[in-house]
Amino acid sequence: MVMDNLKLSIFFNADRVYLMVCEPTPDGLKLIYVNSTENPIDLEFMDSPQNKLAINELNSIFSTFDFNVESISVSLSADTILVSHLPGKANITQQEIKQLISLEIRQAFPMFSFEDFVSSVVPTEPDLNSKSNLISIIIPKVIMDNCKNIMAALNAPIVKFEISQINAHQSFLYNYPEYAGLSIAFFQVQDQFIDVSLVNGEQIYYYNLISLNKKDKLGEICAKELLTFAKNYNQSIDLGVFFGSGLTKENLAETKVILKNVILEVDRLNAFRMIKTDLPDRVKEYCSRTSHIFPSCIGGFMPYVSNKLNLYI
Repeated sequence: MVMDNLKLSIFFNADRVYLMVCEPTPDGLKLIYVNSTENPIDLEFMDSPQNKLAINELNSIFSTFDFNVESISVSLSADTILVSHLPGKANITQQEIKQLISLEIRQAFPMFSFEDFVSSVVPTEPDLNSKSNLISIIIPKVIMDNCKNIMAALNAPIVKFEISQINAHQSFLYNYPEYAGLSIAFFQVQDQFIDVSLVNGEQIYYYNLISLNKKDKLGEICAKELLTFAKNYNQSIDLGVFFGSGLTKENLAETKVILKNVILEVDRLNAFRMIKTDLPDRVKEYCSRTSHIFPSCIGGFMPYVSNKLNLYI
């Protein structure tokens, strides 16, 4: 198969590795390939037996490619990197941001320094007290290097590293253009935690990573988080979307009942809603069943959010 401009997006999640190849066309993204491993990869501790199994799986998948990949985008789960809130202010300088991130690194990783990480920040919208924060995304360089080593067989550059939640925002913007300009609550449900964010377009109002210590309490945990948001922001919520490998039909149905008086509409995020493909029906059926797991991969094909500041030495 001779194709140009094919792009790979890969999501290193806690349960397994998800990947897809798309071709950008004048009519939008066209799905060329989609798959996942049976085992996850711990990007920090590479020598584990489970990692070796998963990397062998990936290499086996790559060996079946009858096309060339031009570029790669990597999505990282928030529990594998450091995502935190920094105090923002008007006209904050890049040097001041670096100082704040350096302090954050010293507190979380006292044996390391700023130079051991690649950092970026995304500003949030002001709350009712006119206070805005910076969401800091701090990725250890060792994780980025390990990603590059894993993907080396494809001989293609990694052009984007991003946390899965922000890529999911991008996926939603692509797949649901009719919701442009509305306020959306995003809930990424994993096995032990939930990424929560409130977004309007590319503007992030709120982000939090919360524990899912009681899996049967998903709806109550989300309702409590929305109450916290409502107390601090003069912003209504038009839609709540749920996705992630920890989402099931059962816990989504229960959550809809609990949230019905909080959000008018709650639904499962369909990552493939606006994606075209010529792949066979069995692949389309797989995509239908897993559409709530692949939002981060779809978002990986999009450019960085416009107000994101990448900090490099």
